[in-house]
Amino acid sequence: MVDQRIWDVLIEVVAALQHADGSVKRQWLVDAVEISCVSTYPSTALQFLGLLSGSWSKYMPLLILDQHAVLSDLPVTLSSLLSDASWGGVVEVILPSLFASTERIYNWTTHIKRGEDVPPDMQPIDKSESSTAVFLLRVMHSTCVSLKHYLPLEKQLQLANMAVA
Repeated sequence: MVDQRIWDVLIEVVAALQHADGSVKRQWLVDAVEISCVSTYPSTALQFLGLLSGSWSKYMPLLILDQHAVLSDLPVTLSSLLSDASWGGVVEVILPSLFASTERIYNWTTHIKRGEDVPPDMQPIDKSESSTAVFLLRVMHSTCVSLKHYLPLEKQLQLANMAVA
């Protein structure tokens, strides 16, 4: 998992973004979601995303103190941020990647629960993520559900069929 030095850097980046204009913040949000789709450590990318989306929340100081809370708060902060009318174009870019990441983690956790190895055609997630995969899936699924009206019907049905315990 990510060490404290990297978290210190990520927190500094978020603090610097407080003074950036809206387009820069939007691009960082898009980039963080896209990184979660290709990263072998998706929880790191998603916690960074939580920091970015939480930076517009009055609870941000509390979120920085507890990285677990950052991830837990992601469905609320991200959906709240993306529901703002000025972010309409961003949600259309972010949500497909967010859904793809959720689907990837869902498939991965399904294999973990069955005790199976990840098939070679499936993009792996680092073994260290196995302990957080189920929690991560709940957060991702909840975020997608809260933004489902932005998804096409086919994706909404796939989301509804994901058995997330």
